Amino acid sequence: MSHILFNFSNIEKVTWIDRKDIKMIKVSSNEYCTVHLKSEEIIKVTAKEVKAVIGKERKTRSNNIEIVDNKDNTYTAKNLIKSTEYTLTPNDCFVDCTCPDYGNQWIVFEGEKALCKHGYALLNYLGFSSFEEYLEDIEEKQTQRQYQRYLEEQDYYQLINGEFDYIEHYERLDREIANYQANQGI
Repeated sequence: MSHILFNFSNIEKVTWIDRKDIKMIKVSSNEYCTVHLKSEEIIKVTAKEVKAVIGKERKTRSNNIEIVDNKDNTYTAKNLIKSTEYTLTPNDCFVDCTCPDYGNQWIVFEGEKALCKHGYALLNYLGFSSFEEYLEDIEEKQTQRQYQRYLEEQDYYQLINGEFDYIEHYERLDREIANYQANQGI
């Protein structure tokens, strides 16, 4: 699928070289291509560079998209200029979108963390400045849930063994809440 990634349009965006100055693009692997210029120069362009430019461009294009919060834990992205609507579903490691661009880039990025412009608009709506920030938040919440589950299991085992001390339990909860608030700057 590297031919989709290494096209003239994307190469122009990465290199700032006009299409008329490019003689040929030779895809060497999924990781990079070589751009042969009419001036006989050869430039290497990596997939990482192209993906970064695509992501930045999508983030910019997300500014004219309106997000609507649905009742079923999904969101609707409305492009008022094009009069299109797509459904977004945030998950633990990606934001799924029903737009055709998302489906295409899922193939190009080989299932890696990729967002369409609607996904960037949703993250902005939810208060995140980047996809990485969103993933870190998800990971932190999962860690907190796992820790809480562990504490509840420990309390349950103590309770069924007749070892549960309610005063100690509430004192520990108070300490944990205070520590959490201190860590969060609350």
